[in-house]
Amino acid sequence: MPEGSMRLDHITLVQTGAGPAHRHTIGFLNGKRITDWHLDFDGWAYAVGFLRSPEDENLFPVVERVLGTWQWFPGRAADPGLTDALA
Repeated sequence: MPEGSMRLDHITLVQTGAGPAHRHTIGFLNGKRITDWHLDFDGWAYAVGFLRSPEDENLFPVVERVLGTWQWFPGRAADPGLTDALA
């Protein structure tokens, strides 16, 4: 963990609209926090982070609601054009 930071909670398995995710929060000496959600889908790993100042802590439930509505589009991961673009 970077110097001047500390884990504020345990890694927790949570449900999102995109499927199960592991969530954890790290705090920094300047008062900022970052919460990360780590998801796996179709052989890919994704991380979504919410960096905030203490005065923005009230937005955390909004971010959780947004992640609750997240959906994968069927067939997009198998799109050959997308695969070619990433190669």
